Amino acid sequence: MMKVVQAASARRMQPAPAALHELTGRAQVAEMLKRFLDVTNYRAILRLVGGGERLVRNVDKLLADAHRSQLVSIGNFLEYVRTMRDVGAREGEAPVEAGVQCS
Repeated sequence: MMKVVQAASARRMQPAPAALHELTGRAQVAEMLKRFLDVTNYRAILRLVGGGERLVRNVDKLLADAHRSQLVSIGNFLEYVRTMRDVGAREGEAPVEAGVQCS
C-alpha cells in the first residue's frame, strides 16, 4: 500500500518543482509551502507513520509561522525561524492533544 501512495505522490509532484521555482521571490513563502504540501499530499503521508498526527501539527505550525512572517525570501524566512528558535519565542513542539490545522 505504501508503495502505491509513494508512486502516486511522485507522479503528482513531477510538475511541482518547476511551478514552485517560478514563484520563488514573487510569492510569499507561506503560499509556496502550502502549494508544496498540497501537491505532494505531505500531510496525508505523514499521517501514515507512527505519531503522524503530531508531525502534521508541527508542519501546520511551520505553515502558520510562514503566514505570520509574510516573507517572500526563503532565506529570510529560514533566518526568521532560526531567530524565533534562538530567542525562545517559539512555544516548542505542538502538544500531542492539540488538533488545530492551518489550511
